This record gives sequence, C-alpha cells and structure tokens, in this order.
Amino acid sequence: MELRWIKWLALVIGAGVLCAPAFTQSAQSKPAAVPLLWVLQKHQGSMVAEESCAIVFAGGKYRSETFRRRRTVATIGFEEDSLDVKEGQVSEAALNGLSSLLSAPEFRELTSPKLVRRIVDENYDALQIMVFRNGQLQQLKYPNKNSRKGHEQQLKPLLDWWQELRRSPGEPVKNAQKTRCTP
Repeated sequence: MELRWIKWLALVIGAGVLCAPAFTQSAQSKPAAVPLLWVLQKHQGSMVAEESCAIVFAGGKYRSETFRRRRTVATIGFEEDSLDVKEGQVSEAALNGLSSLLSAPEFRELTSPKLVRRIVDENYDALQIMVFRNGQLQQLKYPNKNSRKGHEQQLKPLLDWWQELRRSPGEPVKNAQKTRCTP
C-alpha cells in the first residue's frame, strides 16, 4: 500500500514539474507594449546639466524623465542632483495628433545631418529622436542646436508636442531610477 502512495505522489509531483513552465509561460506572455516614439535631449552647461527624455507607446502610455545636475561652485564637481519621473496616459486626441505629426511626409523624410562630432563642444545640446514604424526605425541625432538648422520647421511641431507632454501632470514615480526612458 505504501508503494502505491509513493507512486501516486511521484506522479503528482512529476505532473506539477512538467506543467509549471506552461503556466508561467502563459502568465508571462502578455503582449509587450510597442513603443511609438522615444525622445532624448541633453544640455551640458558649466553650472547645470539637464537630460530629459520621454517614451510614448502605441496605446498612449508614456514615461517622462528629467534629470538635473547643478553646481554651486564652478571648481567643485556637481553637488545637487534631482530626478523627476512621471508616467501616465496621453489622451486619444493627443495620441492622434502625435501620430499625425510623425506620419507627415516632411517628418518621415528627415534624416540625421552628416556631421563630424567634435571631442569638445561648447554648445552641447543634443537631441535624439527614434520613431518606431512597423518594424522600421527612423533615428535622428543632432549633437547641437546648429546641427538642427534646416530641420527646425519639421522638428518644431514634435518638440512643441513633447513640451506639452512634459507639462502634463502624470503620476510621479516614487524611488524611480534613471532609465533614459528605455522600454
């Protein structure tokens, strides 16, 4: 009789071990959020450095980060850091507006300027934009404001949209880590 109980227990344990991966796989197989837009802007000054980014997903969810480093005395390193992280959902109208901006032919045709990056740049104000389109990636990199000349008209509507997103209340994320808005 004891042998029957041992066989039965072994069968139950074996079935549990074999079925566990299927259960965890189905629980983890939620569809991943598809990014639509990623924007990063870095400004480096002698007294303040700021890095702002946002990622917006196809369903309208977003994450926005602003990281600041300030100096109080120029001869001493950065002394004060602050990180502001917000997450939220853009309205359907704002998401439709963003989609229209990104699908405009004049924006779709933009490419990064062919520039040689200098080791030291006194006007470091970098802007990076990635637009995800059906498996295609449009990546734009501008190392400073001068490199954006000639593209301002196409970039301005998107940068204005991003400023509105940064002003939106969103939900502050407590104890957040700086991720540069990576998905």
